[in-house]
Amino acid sequence: MEVFKAGLKNPVNFGLHALSKVAPETVTQRFLSLCTQSGLKQPAFLLSFDCDTKKDIRVVRSVHQRLTDMGITPVYAVPGQLLEAGAEVYRGLADQGAEFINHGYFEHSHLSADETVYESSYFYDQLPLEKVREDILLGDKAVRDIIGKAPQGFRTPHFGTFQSKSDLIFLHRVLADLGYRFSTSTAPSAGIKWGPASRRFGLFEFPVTGCPDAPFRILDSWSFRFAPNRKLGEADYVSQANAMRTLLASEKPYLVNIYADPSQIHDWDDFFVAMEGMAPYNIKSYSKLLELFPPAPVRNHI
Repeated sequence: MEVFKAGLKNPVNFGLHALSKVAPETVTQRFLSLCTQSGLKQPAFLLSFDCDTKKDIRVVRSVHQRLTDMGITPVYAVPGQLLEAGAEVYRGLADQGAEFINHGYFEHSHLSADETVYESSYFYDQLPLEKVREDILLGDKAVRDIIGKAPQGFRTPHFGTFQSKSDLIFLHRVLADLGYRFSTSTAPSAGIKWGPASRRFGLFEFPVTGCPDAPFRILDSWSFRFAPNRKLGEADYVSQANAMRTLLASEKPYLVNIYADPSQIHDWDDFFVAMEGMAPYNIKSYSKLLELFPPAPVRNHI
């Protein structure tokens, strides 16, 4: 019954999700076609880091150095409270040219005492909208104060839970009032429906990219290494990253927009090998990525 209700509520999303189970290559091909329709000028790879715990502060310098040595400059999304806690570290990364986007202010992920279990909190869909607005405004101030530059974009904490049309319209209005140019706060389903850079909600919205073999699944470090009862593992992550590299190497317009947490990959050599394969296509910031799209990309009104 719940599946039936979900289908009635969003039949297009339901149908595409069902198709992705039996013919993922068809859904991936749809996304590739939408990349071309959007006006994307070239294959592009953007890696961002959600730095949601204090452990990230300890390891992020070495992670950043290892990536920049191979030609990749990550983008950073750090809650304001953690920006303040790691001000010297993060300011140093910004001085090296890393872009910082607003990720809200309050901490929303906590590690267990042995640093093996991640516990999430502060979900936007469970908060009054004024509290959401407050978190965004405080996060904006933290980036300005610590990094010394006004952020140009935003990522919602636990963005998979703040995805309704009304959520995103509200979000984009708040961001527009701040003078932002983009958001990257949507799951792969948004890219499959509307393409890699939709302006459906106001600003540019860059959904994270789904796995080629499972287009609705986010390729993130938590799901493949730390999620309880996970059915996929590190080898599956590497396989999907390599499939993305193959699509990039086709030289057709294709956007790989993925993220990880430094605390979850700092000791994972295979992650860095997979990233090195995509390094030739790295775009060093979302601000630079905007330049690869026309000012008003084609909208898909499905």
